[in-house]
Amino acid sequence: MKVLIADGDAISRLTLTKIMDMEELKFIEESDGTSALAEYKKDKDFGMVIVEWDLMGMDGVDVVREIKEHNRSTGRDCYIIMISDRSGKRDIQKAIEVGADDFLTKPFNSQVIHDRIRTGKKHLTAEAPVQTLLGMDPIKHLLEEHEILRFQAEKIEEMMEDIDEDAPKKLVDWMSGRAFVLETELHQDKEASYSVAFLDRIAMEQRVKHMAFTDSNVRSIESEHKELEKTVREVRQNFSKLKEDMEIPGEYEKDFNIMNHADEYPAYCLKDKEKVEIVDPKLFKMDNGTFAFKGYCPKCSGAVTRIIGKSIGTSQKYIVLKRSLRDYLNLLRKHLAREEKSFFPFTEKYFTPADKERLMEDFKEIEDRHGISRLGKQFKGVG
Repeated sequence: MKVLIADGDAISRLTLTKIMDMEELKFIEESDGTSALAEYKKDKDFGMVIVEWDLMGMDGVDVVREIKEHNRSTGRDCYIIMISDRSGKRDIQKAIEVGADDFLTKPFNSQVIHDRIRTGKKHLTAEAPVQTLLGMDPIKHLLEEHEILRFQAEKIEEMMEDIDEDAPKKLVDWMSGRAFVLETELHQDKEASYSVAFLDRIAMEQRVKHMAFTDSNVRSIESEHKELEKTVREVRQNFSKLKEDMEIPGEYEKDFNIMNHADEYPAYCLKDKEKVEIVDPKLFKMDNGTFAFKGYCPKCSGAVTRIIGKSIGTSQKYIVLKRSLRDYLNLLRKHLAREEKSFFPFTEKYFTPADKERLMEDFKEIEDRHGISRLGKQFKGVG
C-alpha cells in the first residue's frame, strides 16, 4: 500500500514521512491540494491519504470531496485521514461529511499517527469493505440526531415565550403525547449502547491509564441521561395538564400566591419597545374576568400591564410548565455539548471498523424495538 501525504507544512510532512518509514510504507508527499489530487488520480496504488485542511491551490476539504467522487466513479477505495489545527466539532463533522475516515488535530502525537495508520490498514485489508446498515458512522448518526434535538429545542423555546397566551395546539399535542418521551428514550438507548461498546473496547485493550477519565465521563453522561428522562416525564405531565385546561377551563385556586411569580411575567413597554420586568407589581382582576399584573417600567417609570389569563389556577400550571421546559432545554444543551466536546472525540479513536459496524446493527435493533426509524418525524410541522 502507498500513502499520499498532502501537507503545506514542511515540518509536519517530515514527521509524517519518518512515521511512514517506521511503518515500512511507500509514500508520495505534496505541498498543495491541486498537485495532491492529480497525483492520486494518476497512481492507483494509493490506499491511504493524509491530507491537511488548509492547503494551497485546493483546500483539503475539496481534495477529500474530489477523491471520494473519483473513487465512486472508478470503484477505488482508500482510507482518508484529515489533519488540521482546527478542533471545533463543526469542523470535525464537516470533514466526516465530505468523506474523511479520521480527523486529527495538530499538533499530533506520533504514537496517535501510528495507531491511526494501523486502523486504516485493517480497514483496507478486510475481506470486504465495511458497509454500515444505516449507511454511516455511529458517531455521525448520533450527531445528526443531536442536530434534530437542537432544532426541536429552538422551536420549543420560540413558542414557550407566549405559551400562556396562545399555546399552539400541535405543540401541546406532541409534548403531551408518547412520541416526545419515546424519541428521548430511543436516542438515549443508542448512546447507552455506544458507551457500553466503548467500555468493552477499552477493557479489551487494557487502556488502564484512561480509565479515570473514562469512568468519570461515562458516569457524568449516565447521570445526565437519568436527569433528562426525569425532566422529560415532568414536561410531558405538565403539557398533559395544559391540554386538559385547553379542553376544560381551570378553576380559581385561592390558595396559590401568584405574587410570588410576578417575575415570570414580563410586560411590554411601549416607550422602550421591549419586554421589561414589572416594578412594584400588583395583581388585579379586569372587568372581563381576566387577571393581570400592573406596575412600572424599570427604565422609563411608565405604567405597564401584563395580562396573565382567565384563571390564576391555570397561570400556576403555566409557571410550572415553563420552569420544567427551561430545565429540560438547559440540561439537553449542556448534555449535547459535553458529548460533542469531550466524549465523542475521545472515544472515537478506539473503535475499529468492526466495532462501528456492530454499533450500527445495535442502533437498528433499538429502532426496531421502539418502532421509530428517525427522530423528528412527528415533530415536523409542529412550529
